[in-house]
Amino acid sequence: MNPFGNVDNIYLYEYNPAYPEQFETESLGVKAILGENLLAIHHIGSTAIPGMIGKPVIDMGAVVREFPIRPDQIAALTKAGYIYWDANPDPSRMFFLKGMPRTHHLHIYPEGSAKPADQVLFRDFLNKNGAYARQYAELKTQLAAQYSNDREKYTESKTGFVQQVLKAAKTGSGF
Repeated sequence: MNPFGNVDNIYLYEYNPAYPEQFETESLGVKAILGENLLAIHHIGSTAIPGMIGKPVIDMGAVVREFPIRPDQIAALTKAGYIYWDANPDPSRMFFLKGMPRTHHLHIYPEGSAKPADQVLFRDFLNKNGAYARQYAELKTQLAAQYSNDREKYTESKTGFVQQVLKAAKTGSGF
């Protein structure tokens, strides 16, 4: 269940063409905070796929040299309005969210993690393959109706489709 209550339920919206600019603006602050520790930052998730319905949350995937990031960097992100989810059950990343309702997610991964590359591959594949993007939008709509107050279940239920898309992207095959 959602630890943040009803204010954090799943609502899907039409794509907003301002999303890329919102990513660029927010990523500048993250870059300044993480400094030399930051290797890359990517716009990921539905707001990085023009035309895709989704939660109006700018997802950012950052890759860092030093993982976990330092306490002073966590404090600076907190000062910038981020909430660090230190009880995150996924030890392969650090997760920060901003706003309530959420406006931004910051996923921080160690150098060498395959997850950020997969997120970029998924984004790029859907941007180039409208049929898969439409299937994903349909799935998201169904799951948002089914799990509107359970973010974990909503996200978990998309995993099979995401894995199929990644396989198709990596092998050039359909599913």
